[in-house]
Amino acid sequence: MSVFPMIFAMCLAVPLLLPIEGFESVPPLAAAASLLSIPWMVAQICMDAVAHREGSALRLAVLLFIAVAIASWISGALTFGISASASLSFVNWIALAGLVVAGQSLLTTPRRLNWMLNGWLTCHVVICAGAVIFLMITFGAQMVSSTERGPFQHAMQAIFPNWPNYLGLAIATAICVAYGRMAGGTRSFAAKVQLAILVAGLLVTFSRGSYLACIAGVAAIRMATGQRRRTVIMFAVGGTFILLVLLFVPAVNFLVRATFTPDTSQSIGVLERLAFAREALRVWWAHPTFGIGFAQFSQVVDPSSVYLGNSVQHDLGSVHNEYVTTLLKSGYAGLFSLMLLVVMGYRKLKLLTNHRDPEIRKMALGGIGICITLLVDGFTLESLRTVGVSGVFLAMLGSADAIARRAEIPLREQSAQSDHGNQAGLQST
Repeated sequence: MSVFPMIFAMCLAVPLLLPIEGFESVPPLAAAASLLSIPWMVAQICMDAVAHREGSALRLAVLLFIAVAIASWISGALTFGISASASLSFVNWIALAGLVVAGQSLLTTPRRLNWMLNGWLTCHVVICAGAVIFLMITFGAQMVSSTERGPFQHAMQAIFPNWPNYLGLAIATAICVAYGRMAGGTRSFAAKVQLAILVAGLLVTFSRGSYLACIAGVAAIRMATGQRRRTVIMFAVGGTFILLVLLFVPAVNFLVRATFTPDTSQSIGVLERLAFAREALRVWWAHPTFGIGFAQFSQVVDPSSVYLGNSVQHDLGSVHNEYVTTLLKSGYAGLFSLMLLVVMGYRKLKLLTNHRDPEIRKMALGGIGICITLLVDGFTLESLRTVGVSGVFLAMLGSADAIARRAEIPLREQSAQSDHGNQAGLQST
């Protein structure tokens, strides 16, 4: 059964994209894995209708998630009409719920979850190693001396069209898995090499949001270990490393300074994303409960209202914000149902950080890091709705629920035996 988690992880991790106009950013393997989870989820929920089963609380939350999505899609169809793009976005939303149930029912043991994480991690280590080697061979010393990241991005986008931001976020989640294992006690040389390669891969993406989200995820892992002294030391060492990179790597130094310099492309890009969010919230305010029903942002907003000055206007894509996008497409009902799933899963992961099995603790620490990374980067990207990035995390939420319930069974049995022994002792006296 270890083959399935590996294949599942590789489908979610390998960033192959469709060469079809309008679908360039869709990873076909991740889409296939998430779509196949939908009939499995339907079967699981149907079995719940026949008899109460363990784990049904999470599947009830999934059912609420689906019900809200259906109501939102109907509301949008009545207002804006039925469109292929809205229907595809709706199916993607349902697939997110399917991945949670697939993790809960198929990744039921620590071994299976570990195999999935191994597959996810290995894919990203290979991607990072290839990207770093390719860029160093192509650009040489220019990689650290240049103040323009454009040539690096164009070179990599020819291979990975979702470079730098989405692939950078995926690499950040892989770093959380690798670092979670080290924080949980793994000290092997291979683990350190993996982490170093992933960090190098993240650095060459020059993705500001991924940098910040990764730092937040690693910090969350350290805090979850409860080792305060080591956490302080780690923050001191990590802060020194970040400061050195900012000061002595011109490409990163320029990127940070330009973000806060008026009229630079980096500064204008930030302001435009804020304008995207403002316009999206304005439209959402007219449809607060269920949003616009998964209709596209470009259907409801004029590009001239969000592109600034002489900035080149493109077709409007995403809002570049998970929370605003969710509000826009499915209203506050959709945002609540999504956050309910995340919170329920996070609580299970937090519970498993205290498990007596060190391997389970390591996986739980990595899951907490991924959760915080996705939530932080959600302010700059559609992090949770993009299955190529969040798919492994959604499956982990379901898996954590299954593993946590299995972990509680021996404790309940031990408690029952203890109570029975106490009662027998009282009767004998």
